[in-house]
Parts: sequence; C-alpha cells; structure tokens
Amino acid sequence: IGPITLDPAISSDMASHLYIMQIFSGLVRLNDKLQVVPDIAEKWQKSQDGKTYTFYLRPGVKFHDGREVKASDFKYSWERACNPDTGSQTAATYLGDIVGAQDVLVGKAKEISGIKVIDDYTLEVTIDAPKAYFLCKLTYPTAFVLEETNLEPRNDWWHQPSGTGPFKLKEWKQGQLLVLEQNELYYGERAELKQVAFHLLAGVPMAMYEKGEIDVAPVFRDYIDTVMDEAGPFHQELAITPQLSLSFIGFNASKAPFDDASIRRAFCYAVDKKPR
Repeated sequence: IGPITLDPAISSDMASHLYIMQIFSGLVRLNDKLQVVPDIAEKWQKSQDGKTYTFYLRPGVKFHDGREVKASDFKYSWERACNPDTGSQTAATYLGDIVGAQDVLVGKAKEISGIKVIDDYTLEVTIDAPKAYFLCKLTYPTAFVLEETNLEPRNDWWHQPSGTGPFKLKEWKQGQLLVLEQNELYYGERAELKQVAFHLLAGVPMAMYEKGEIDVAPVFRDYIDTVMDEAGPFHQELAITPQLSLSFIGFNASKAPFDDASIRRAFCYAVDKKPR
C-alpha cells in the first residue's frame, strides 16, 4: 500500500518503515544478528556510571543534497521529535530516557538538556539511569537524523526527503508507484541495485510474480503451500529470512469461554510452539 509517512519522527508502522530504513539512518543500527553496531557514529564511549554516552561521528557523512552531517543535526532531530507540535507517538518511548526529554515532550522546554554538542563530530548524551537497552532504542527511526533546511520550508517535506540512507527517493505517485535510487554519496557499502521500483496496489503480488511483472514478492497465507512444495516451480526461488516483529493471539478474558482459566490453558497447550 506504500508508506503512510516518510517522516521518521512520526512513523510507527511497518509499511512506512520499509522505505524510511532505506532513505534515512542514525547513529547506530542493528546488524543481521540483531547486534548494535556503528552507523553514522563510528564509535562511542560509555561513562563508568552507565549514564553518559559520547558518540563520535564519521567525518564526511552527507545528506542526499550533499551537506555534511554534524552532531548538531542529531540534536535538532531529537528535539523536533520530542516537540509536542510534531505529534510523534514514538518519541517518548525511544528518546524519553534522555535527561530533559520529558520536559520537551510535555512542552516545558524547547531543548533536551541531556544532549550536548561537543563539536561538529562529537555528541554527548546523558540518560536518567543506566539502561542496557538504550543503544537498541537508537536504532529505531525516531532517532534518525534529519536535515533542518529540508524540513523548515514546508509541512510536506517528506515528499522530497534529504536523508543519509543507502537509497534516495526518486519518484512517488501515491497509491501507484514509489521508486528508490542508489545514493551515490552513501558512506557505507553501496547497494548493488541502481534503483528499486515498488508497484503499489497494482494487484496480487504472487500473481504478478508468476506473470513476470515483478521480480520480488512477499508470500502470504494463500500461497504458502504452493511455494513450500519442493516439486513446484517456486520452491527453488523461495528465500526465508527472519523478521524483527511480534505477532500474538490474545484472549478476551472477560467473556465466555475465555473467562475460564482452564479453557485458556487448554488452548495454550494445543498450540505447537516448536520453531519451524
């Protein structure tokens, strides 16, 4: 269906994150093993009390328009995310541990006191208590860096975003087509594809894949048996990868029959929990 928004501070849905993760980036990221590794920050130090992080940015990291990323850009981006006028539903969760963030979130302050720009390439961040998961939070889009001059002139800036990710937005026809092209200024390993075209609401993905109309398609429930059939034409092309997501089935314990703990327990026992 395409993204709901391309503003990292506002996005909280996977449909938008699919594109935001390619267009923008932050201080740190998760690798294929879900470990926090350097991204725009080439390294960092943690104080002995576990409350202050000092990030050292890579020199030469550039936004899509060619301007170099500075530590002050992160300060601006995080304070904007926490500003009530932005309307972020994720800033409190992912940036709320930083000293002074709560004051900005409730409109008592404009600046986050726990963020200090030491110089162009050094950012000091103090949190309210030692938290082993703090760096993990900074891998979420809410903590990604934005270019102030790209945002200020207009509210629909994210239709022409200037990010730091491996791809940049080339074309977007809402409900029809979204095209990402390789960012030649990218500081990391270059993408092997020159561009990627997403056909939005164009039809059933697997049916389009069968006809050769698209190169990649997600596999939904109706096609599971077809692609898992080793004798079928699609099994050799099937790629299975882990997904960082959570799905669950909940019981309404206030209504029968699930108001009975024995019934809930019986359903839990009936579920095969072995990984496949």
